[in-house]
Amino acid sequence: MPFQEIEPFRRTSQQEALLRDLIAELRTPQTVGQPYVVVKRVGKDKVRHAYVYWDRWEGCPAPVRADIVYDGFEEVRGSEYTESIALVVTATIPEAADLGLLPFQVRYRGWYHPETEIGKRCNEAMVTLGASVLRNPAHPELRFESEEDARKAVDELRRLVPEAEWGVTVTVLSPREHAF
Repeated sequence: MPFQEIEPFRRTSQQEALLRDLIAELRTPQTVGQPYVVVKRVGKDKVRHAYVYWDRWEGCPAPVRADIVYDGFEEVRGSEYTESIALVVTATIPEAADLGLLPFQVRYRGWYHPETEIGKRCNEAMVTLGASVLRNPAHPELRFESEEDARKAVDELRRLVPEAEWGVTVTVLSPREHAF
């Protein structure tokens, strides 16, 4: 395989805005909404994996996304923390769902009728909590890595739209569906 050395790139103004907004989120994490940031410790070492699920990644090349994440953590947590991040995964909510990274989905009974008054209110509440409308604006996807996070979202949605019936579904990919 040939050796390649790629020169550093210059970020666009939109990519700089992503960095600023990620830094703001890392400094003061919100309890709901996007980006959905998960950092996992790996084993007993100080190694970390960082996952940043954010619809605003759409259209941003993967190497730029990772660079933004590293720079964001560098700014907020410092170089020692950033050097402990061995893996960065960045994806929009639909991308992550398709890869099986966000298997827990929150829905309301009647989600297939978004035109009803309660359907509209439920969809608005889901978007407030960070649901993606990239795949289909009429059917927001509110997805999580863990059942615990999904259940917390259900509790909040019951507070926002108490007359709706909320539930959590789990998507399990077959071995063939895993692309990697």
